[in-house]
Amino acid sequence: AAAVPVADAARPAAADAAPAGADAAAVADPAPPAAACTPATRGPAAGRPRGAVRDRRDRGVAGTVAAVVASGEAVLVVAADARARRRQLAGRLGGFTLCSWRALERAPSLADGHAHVVAVDPPATAAQRAALQALARERAVHLAWGEPERRFAVNVAEREGELRPTLIALYRALRDGAELPDALAAAGPPAVAGAALRALAELQLVEVDRSARRATVPPPAGRADLDRSPTVRAARARLAESRAVLAPPRATPAPASREAAQRGAGDPRAGLAA
Repeated sequence: AAAVPVADAARPAAADAAPAGADAAAVADPAPPAAACTPATRGPAAGRPRGAVRDRRDRGVAGTVAAVVASGEAVLVVAADARARRRQLAGRLGGFTLCSWRALERAPSLADGHAHVVAVDPPATAAQRAALQALARERAVHLAWGEPERRFAVNVAEREGELRPTLIALYRALRDGAELPDALAAAGPPAVAGAALRALAELQLVEVDRSARRATVPPPAGRADLDRSPTVRAARARLAESRAVLAPPRATPAPASREAAQRGAGDPRAGLAA
Protein backbone atom coordinates (compact mmCIF):
# COMPACT_ATOMS: atom_id res chain seq x y z
CA ALA A 1 0.00 0.00 0.00
CA ALA A 2 1.21 3.53 -0.74
CA ALA A 3 2.43 5.52 2.22
CA VAL A 4 0.11 8.18 3.65
CA PRO A 5 1.57 11.57 4.67
CA VAL A 6 2.73 11.73 8.27
CA ALA A 7 0.88 14.18 10.55
CA ASP A 8 2.33 17.69 10.52
CA ALA A 9 4.29 18.42 13.70
CA ALA A 10 3.19 22.03 13.58
CA ARG A 11 -0.40 20.91 14.00
CA PRO A 12 -0.36 18.92 17.27
CA ALA A 13 -4.15 18.72 17.41
CA ALA A 14 -4.28 16.54 14.28
CA ALA A 15 -5.24 12.94 14.96
CA ASP A 16 -2.63 10.29 14.19
CA ALA A 17 -4.56 7.76 12.17
CA ALA A 18 -4.25 5.94 8.86
CA PRO A 19 -5.10 2.63 7.21
CA ALA A 20 -2.39 0.02 7.69
CA GLY A 21 -1.99 -2.14 4.60
CA ALA A 22 0.10 -5.24 4.05
CA ASP A 23 3.21 -3.11 4.67
CA ALA A 24 1.60 -1.02 7.45
CA ALA A 25 1.06 2.38 5.85
CA ALA A 26 2.31 5.62 7.41
CA VAL A 27 0.30 7.66 9.87
CA ALA A 28 -1.97 10.28 8.30
CA ASP A 29 -2.98 13.81 9.19
CA PRO A 30 -6.77 13.58 8.89
CA ALA A 31 -8.86 16.66 8.29
CA PRO A 32 -11.61 16.49 9.26
CA PRO A 33 -11.10 13.72 11.91
CA ALA A 34 -14.27 11.85 10.88
CA ALA A 35 -12.70 11.10 7.50
CA ALA A 36 -9.45 9.82 8.98
CA CYS A 37 -10.24 6.15 9.34
CA THR A 38 -11.00 4.63 5.98
CA PRO A 39 -11.95 1.03 6.84
CA ALA A 40 -9.30 -1.41 5.68
CA THR A 41 -11.71 -4.36 5.72
CA ARG A 42 -15.40 -5.06 5.36
CA GLY A 43 -18.05 -3.66 7.69
CA PRO A 44 -19.76 -5.58 10.50
CA ALA A 45 -21.49 -8.81 9.66
CA ALA A 46 -25.27 -8.73 9.74
CA GLY A 47 -26.69 -9.79 13.08
CA ARG A 48 -23.34 -9.84 14.85
CA PRO A 49 -23.70 -8.80 18.54
CA ARG A 50 -22.09 -5.47 19.45
CA GLY A 51 -20.69 -4.09 22.66
CA ALA A 52 -18.41 -6.88 23.90
CA VAL A 53 -15.19 -6.46 25.89
CA ARG A 54 -12.74 -9.28 25.24
CA ASP A 55 -9.85 -9.53 27.63
CA ARG A 56 -6.84 -11.00 25.83
CA ARG A 57 -4.16 -9.32 27.90
CA ASP A 58 -0.80 -11.12 28.22
CA ARG A 59 -1.60 -13.43 25.30
CA GLY A 60 0.50 -11.72 22.66
CA VAL A 61 -0.36 -8.59 20.68
CA ALA A 62 0.47 -9.88 17.18
CA GLY A 63 -1.68 -12.98 17.51
CA THR A 64 -4.64 -11.00 18.83
CA VAL A 65 -4.47 -8.39 16.05
CA ALA A 66 -4.10 -11.07 13.37
CA ALA A 67 -7.05 -13.04 14.73
CA VAL A 68 -9.33 -10.00 14.82
CA VAL A 69 -8.30 -8.89 11.31
CA ALA A 70 -9.09 -12.41 10.08
CA SER A 71 -12.75 -11.79 10.96
CA GLY A 72 -12.96 -9.73 7.77
CA GLU A 73 -14.49 -6.76 9.62
CA ALA A 74 -13.04 -3.28 9.97
CA VAL A 75 -10.45 -3.07 12.76
CA LEU A 76 -9.05 -0.02 14.57
CA VAL A 77 -5.80 -0.61 16.49
CA VAL A 78 -5.06 1.93 19.25
CA ALA A 79 -1.51 2.49 20.51
CA ALA A 80 0.29 4.82 22.88
CA ASP A 81 2.51 6.00 20.00
CA ALA A 82 1.02 5.26 16.59
CA ARG A 83 4.17 6.12 14.66
CA ALA A 84 6.40 3.86 16.73
CA ARG A 85 3.92 0.98 16.51
CA ARG A 86 3.54 1.50 12.76
CA ARG A 87 7.31 1.12 12.34
CA GLN A 88 7.36 -1.99 14.54
CA LEU A 89 4.46 -3.67 12.72
CA ALA A 90 5.57 -2.77 9.19
CA GLY A 91 5.89 -5.90 7.10
CA ARG A 92 4.45 -8.11 9.87
CA LEU A 93 0.78 -7.18 10.21
CA GLY A 94 -1.74 -5.26 8.12
CA GLY A 95 -5.40 -4.94 7.23
CA PHE A 96 -6.29 -2.50 10.00
CA THR A 97 -6.38 1.21 10.79
CA LEU A 98 -3.92 2.56 13.37
CA CYS A 99 -4.31 5.58 15.65
CA SER A 100 -2.86 6.89 18.90
CA TRP A 101 -4.67 7.12 22.22
CA ARG A 102 -4.33 10.90 22.11
CA ALA A 103 -5.98 10.97 18.69
CA LEU A 104 -8.87 8.77 19.84
CA GLU A 105 -9.30 10.82 23.02
CA ARG A 106 -9.59 14.02 20.97
CA ALA A 107 -11.77 12.53 18.24
CA PRO A 108 -13.78 9.41 19.21
CA SER A 109 -15.28 9.54 15.71
CA LEU A 110 -12.04 7.93 14.51
CA ALA A 111 -13.64 4.63 15.52
CA ASP A 112 -16.70 5.18 13.30
CA GLY A 113 -17.13 2.40 10.76
CA HIS A 114 -14.96 -0.06 12.69
CA ALA A 115 -16.52 -3.21 14.12
CA HIS A 116 -13.51 -3.92 16.34
CA VAL A 117 -11.13 -1.82 18.44
CA VAL A 118 -7.90 -3.50 19.58
CA ALA A 119 -6.00 -1.72 22.36
CA VAL A 120 -2.40 -2.89 21.93
CA ASP A 121 -1.20 -0.44 24.61
CA PRO A 122 -3.16 0.44 27.77
CA PRO A 123 -4.99 3.77 28.10
CA ALA A 124 -2.89 6.24 30.08
CA THR A 125 -5.53 8.61 31.47
CA ALA A 126 -9.00 8.41 32.94
CA ALA A 127 -10.35 10.15 29.82
CA GLN A 128 -8.79 7.50 27.59
CA ARG A 129 -10.28 4.72 29.71
CA ALA A 130 -13.67 6.40 29.48
CA ALA A 131 -13.32 6.66 25.70
CA LEU A 132 -12.61 2.93 25.47
CA GLN A 133 -15.57 2.09 27.71
CA ALA A 134 -17.83 4.23 25.52
CA LEU A 135 -16.61 2.44 22.38
CA ALA A 136 -17.37 -0.92 23.98
CA ARG A 137 -21.09 -0.08 24.00
CA GLU A 138 -21.27 -0.26 20.20
CA ARG A 139 -18.45 -2.54 19.01
CA ALA A 140 -16.15 -5.32 20.14
CA VAL A 141 -13.23 -4.00 22.19
CA HIS A 142 -10.18 -6.24 22.61
CA LEU A 143 -7.71 -5.59 25.45
CA ALA A 144 -4.45 -6.93 24.02
CA TRP A 145 -1.60 -5.45 26.03
CA GLY A 146 0.80 -7.16 28.41
CA GLU A 147 3.59 -6.02 30.71
CA PRO A 148 5.95 -4.96 27.84
CA GLU A 149 3.18 -2.77 26.39
CA ARG A 150 2.48 -1.25 29.80
CA ARG A 151 6.14 -0.29 30.11
CA PHE A 152 6.07 1.12 26.57
CA ALA A 153 3.04 3.25 27.46
CA VAL A 154 4.84 4.52 30.58
CA ASN A 155 7.84 5.56 28.47
CA VAL A 156 5.57 7.39 26.02
CA ALA A 157 3.80 9.18 28.87
CA GLU A 158 7.12 10.28 30.37
CA ARG A 159 8.34 11.58 27.02
CA GLU A 160 5.12 13.49 26.35
CA GLY A 161 4.72 14.81 29.88
CA GLU A 162 8.16 16.27 30.52
CA LEU A 163 8.46 18.98 27.88
CA ARG A 164 11.65 20.63 29.12
CA PRO A 165 14.16 18.64 26.95
CA THR A 166 12.09 19.08 23.80
CA LEU A 167 11.40 22.74 24.56
CA ILE A 168 15.12 23.48 24.97
CA ALA A 169 16.08 21.59 21.80
CA LEU A 170 13.40 23.36 19.77
CA TYR A 171 14.34 26.81 21.12
CA ARG A 172 18.01 26.31 20.32
CA ALA A 173 17.26 25.06 16.81
CA LEU A 174 15.06 28.07 16.06
CA ARG A 175 17.56 30.46 17.64
CA ASP A 176 20.28 29.04 15.43
CA GLY A 177 18.26 29.68 12.29
CA ALA A 178 16.54 26.36 11.55
CA GLU A 179 13.31 26.52 9.56
CA LEU A 180 10.23 25.82 11.68
CA PRO A 181 9.23 22.51 9.99
CA ASP A 182 12.80 21.21 10.24
CA ALA A 183 13.15 22.29 13.87
CA LEU A 184 9.86 20.62 14.81
CA ALA A 185 10.76 17.39 13.00
CA ALA A 186 14.12 17.23 14.79
CA ALA A 187 12.66 18.09 18.21
CA GLY A 188 10.56 14.94 18.58
CA PRO A 189 7.17 13.36 17.85
CA PRO A 190 4.57 15.81 16.47
CA ALA A 191 2.41 15.98 19.61
CA VAL A 192 5.43 16.67 21.83
CA ALA A 193 7.11 19.11 19.44
CA GLY A 194 3.83 20.95 18.91
CA ALA A 195 3.27 21.28 22.66
CA ALA A 196 6.82 22.57 23.09
CA LEU A 197 6.26 25.20 20.39
CA ARG A 198 3.00 26.26 22.05
CA ALA A 199 4.83 26.60 25.39
CA LEU A 200 7.61 28.68 23.83
CA ALA A 201 5.00 31.02 22.37
CA GLU A 202 3.20 31.29 25.75
CA LEU A 203 6.51 32.22 27.37
CA GLN A 204 7.16 34.77 24.60
CA LEU A 205 10.42 33.02 23.75
CA VAL A 206 9.39 32.65 20.11
CA GLU A 207 7.00 34.47 17.81
CA VAL A 208 5.09 32.17 15.46
CA ASP A 209 3.61 33.11 12.11
CA ARG A 210 1.41 30.08 11.47
CA SER A 211 0.24 31.23 8.04
CA ALA A 212 3.84 31.49 6.86
CA ARG A 213 4.94 28.44 8.91
CA ARG A 214 7.76 30.48 10.37
CA ALA A 215 9.04 31.22 13.88
CA THR A 216 11.46 33.90 15.03
CA VAL A 217 13.34 34.19 18.31
CA PRO A 218 13.29 37.69 19.86
CA PRO A 219 16.20 38.92 21.99
CA PRO A 220 16.13 37.18 25.39
CA ALA A 221 14.54 39.17 28.21
CA GLY A 222 15.99 37.16 31.10
CA ARG A 223 15.69 33.64 32.41
CA ALA A 224 12.33 32.01 31.60
CA ASP A 225 10.24 30.26 34.23
CA LEU A 226 8.76 27.26 32.43
CA ASP A 227 6.04 26.91 35.05
CA ARG A 228 4.46 30.12 33.73
CA SER A 229 3.39 28.17 30.65
CA PRO A 230 -0.12 26.63 30.92
CA THR A 231 0.97 23.98 28.42
CA VAL A 232 3.93 22.92 30.57
CA ARG A 233 1.76 22.76 33.70
CA ALA A 234 -0.96 20.76 31.91
CA ALA A 235 1.62 18.30 30.55
CA ARG A 236 3.06 17.71 34.02
CA ALA A 237 -0.40 17.20 35.51
CA ARG A 238 -1.23 14.72 32.76
CA LEU A 239 2.04 12.89 33.41
CA ALA A 240 1.23 12.57 37.11
CA GLU A 241 -2.14 11.08 36.21
CA SER A 242 -0.58 8.68 33.71
CA ARG A 243 1.95 7.47 36.26
CA ALA A 244 -0.91 6.55 38.57
CA VAL A 245 -3.07 4.96 35.85
CA LEU A 246 -0.16 2.94 34.41
CA ALA A 247 1.30 1.84 37.75
CA PRO A 248 2.18 -1.88 37.84
CA PRO A 249 -0.66 -4.10 39.03
CA ARG A 250 -0.58 -5.08 42.65
CA ALA A 251 0.46 -8.59 43.66
CA THR A 252 -2.21 -11.26 43.37
CA PRO A 253 -3.95 -11.73 46.76
CA ALA A 254 -4.11 -15.05 48.58
CA PRO A 255 -6.97 -17.38 47.47
CA ALA A 256 -9.33 -16.41 50.29
CA SER A 257 -8.71 -12.70 49.80
CA ARG A 258 -9.05 -13.07 46.02
CA GLU A 259 -12.48 -14.71 46.35
CA ALA A 260 -13.64 -11.90 48.64
CA ALA A 261 -12.32 -9.29 46.24
CA GLN A 262 -14.11 -10.91 43.32
CA ARG A 263 -17.40 -10.97 45.22
CA GLY A 264 -17.07 -7.25 45.89
CA ALA A 265 -15.69 -6.19 42.51
CA GLY A 266 -18.03 -7.93 40.07
CA ASP A 267 -16.85 -8.12 36.46
CA PRO A 268 -13.07 -7.41 36.46
CA ARG A 269 -13.36 -5.99 32.94
CA ALA A 270 -15.93 -3.35 33.89
CA GLY A 271 -13.26 -0.71 34.54
CA LEU A 272 -10.93 -1.87 31.74
CA ALA A 273 -8.24 -2.17 34.36
CA ALA A 274 -4.64 -1.56 33.44
